[in-house]
Amino acid sequence: MIRRKRKAQEGGLVEEPVVKIVIMDQEAFERAVRVGAATDSEVGFYMIGIIRDHEAFVYDIIEFPYSEKSPTLIASDPAKVARVFSIIPLGLTVIGIMHKHPDTIGSTFSSIDAKTFVEWAREGVHAHVIFSKNGRDVSAYTVVKNKIVKIDFVTKKNLVDELRIGYIPISTRIPFLYHSEDTFVSLITRLEKGLTHSVLKEISPLKPTNAKIFEKVPKSNALEFEKRSRILVAPRKGLLVYEFIFPQEKKFGEVKEEIIKVLGLTTNSVFICEGALVDDKTILRELHGKIIRVQQPVEKIVEELIEARIRKLEQTILSTLKDYLSKAIEEEVKQLRKIIKKELKKEVKKIVKEVLREVNATNKK
Repeated sequence: MIRRKRKAQEGGLVEEPVVKIVIMDQEAFERAVRVGAATDSEVGFYMIGIIRDHEAFVYDIIEFPYSEKSPTLIASDPAKVARVFSIIPLGLTVIGIMHKHPDTIGSTFSSIDAKTFVEWAREGVHAHVIFSKNGRDVSAYTVVKNKIVKIDFVTKKNLVDELRIGYIPISTRIPFLYHSEDTFVSLITRLEKGLTHSVLKEISPLKPTNAKIFEKVPKSNALEFEKRSRILVAPRKGLLVYEFIFPQEKKFGEVKEEIIKVLGLTTNSVFICEGALVDDKTILRELHGKIIRVQQPVEKIVEELIEARIRKLEQTILSTLKDYLSKAIEEEVKQLRKIIKKELKKEVKKIVKEVLREVNATNKK
């Protein structure tokens, strides 16, 4: 084991660094030394690992894709760096850089190193290693308030064996809605804005299976996280669906109340999937990605049919009554007209007689 102690800080309290020690897999360290010994030029590596409890664990190194290389200077090719970062597995990250110095300089950092370390620190990267003299001179550094601070460095045999692997299940089918006359540019723009969030809904927040969140991670390779199902609910006719994410081992009856409450459905709503009634005991993984349609219960349908029939009957009765009253009124008017006509004739005759009587009386005079 190789170990280099950091010097005690003087002059009062110093802000605690994010990283206090770099622990590197011994095989990875020896590999870096061999690569460095094979050339007079500087060599550089990305250190792959994790930072936990102020400890930086380096499980592996990946040599720079150089754009410039000399005995005193190296630079990575920006066009190829992205490829290196893209292959790093989830859970690990680039925790810093490691590079070789000429024996005349040793493991002391240069002004260029200091600038690089500070720039990386602003991006959340806090551990760096410099080695020289075929690995006999090694120093590790971190950044505290834009100042370079020396920290401990050790190597450890078979450090990589402490890694464990777990799996997070992710659905490969994510439904999306679009207008029948959408263009691809409009559709893709909307999809790209929400796709990441839509994928994360099925897995985040992460919840370990059969374990409490603050328990120590077991050494078993059987590490698993809670799987979730994407439940699609169409409350009305058409393709408008709403997404609900629930643990896949739950039963439909355990989540039905929440669906009803969120969508404002009646408590006796009926849920249909692929032509069959969704039973409360149905496991959600069986409904993953499928569309569940909401229908009114039978009694509600019957009630609505009866109400519709009553409304129709009311309209028929009112229409018939209107026709009857209309005919009755028309008949009454006819009778009234006859009476009026008859009475008018009587009055006319009476008036004529009186007029004739007055005329005759006048003529006699």
